[in-house]
Amino acid sequence: MATRLVIIGGVAAGATAAARARRIDEDADITLIERGPYVSYANCGLPYFISGEIKQRSKLLLQTPEGFATRYRVKALVRTEALEIDREHGRVLVRGPDGEDTIDFDRLILAQGGTPMLPTMPGATRAHVFRMWTVPDMDRMDTFITEQKPATAVVVGGGFIGLEMAEALQKRGLATTVVELQPSVLSVMDHEFGVQIERELKANGVAVETAVGVIAVRENALELSDGRVLPAQLVLFSVGVRPELALATRAGLQLGPSGGCWSTPRCAPATPASSPPATWSRLSSGYRAKG
Repeated sequence: MATRLVIIGGVAAGATAAARARRIDEDADITLIERGPYVSYANCGLPYFISGEIKQRSKLLLQTPEGFATRYRVKALVRTEALEIDREHGRVLVRGPDGEDTIDFDRLILAQGGTPMLPTMPGATRAHVFRMWTVPDMDRMDTFITEQKPATAVVVGGGFIGLEMAEALQKRGLATTVVELQPSVLSVMDHEFGVQIERELKANGVAVETAVGVIAVRENALELSDGRVLPAQLVLFSVGVRPELALATRAGLQLGPSGGCWSTPRCAPATPASSPPATWSRLSSGYRAKG
């Protein structure tokens, strides 16, 4: 009997796992479950579509469910959400366009990644507030810029994605400011590098405000923790991500003190003493994945 492999999450890690699994096992029955409308898209390219450097949206869509079926014999289910994992019987409860169903598995891979952290401050749900994580996020921002023609933008968060988006918005013609809570942008690197990057941003027309937070989003403005108000007809929050762990938590997998899923060197989640009959995997790195 063919091994039934179910992969939850169909973007970078999940799609790669599906392709690799097919190369390893020609007979496996592989199902890929993706909550969103797209699988295997180039999420690193999203800022470059906003900037106009990538002209064709189709260039970001690396694979389709039909393509997975034809090339890899993988059943890719989009707009389908995994709701519960039945560890005892080796099945996943899903909800898709046609309602709820169950999918049996012998092996299961959790490749859900994370979700952007969005603040709960006043005004955070206004129509001109964005995140940049998926193709629909990109489409929404692109449509907003095209139709509303904002003149000013503030990117909250000076990490990798925040700086890429600041560059993209500046190239798109918006007067752009980066607001970073830490003393320098790209704080994962040494302070000296952050200072040099800030200098380069300013040389290319991007304003930078460091060591200051945001306390509220107003209509066409952003209120900072030091009392200043910045013009912001478009606001992008890029302040980090949280791991997607709702399924893992409900399935009884072991979590670390910071919320990450603990895993073995073989990327299998740590579980309580009563292990399930099915075999588990989780795409992560290290013995204790930090969340």
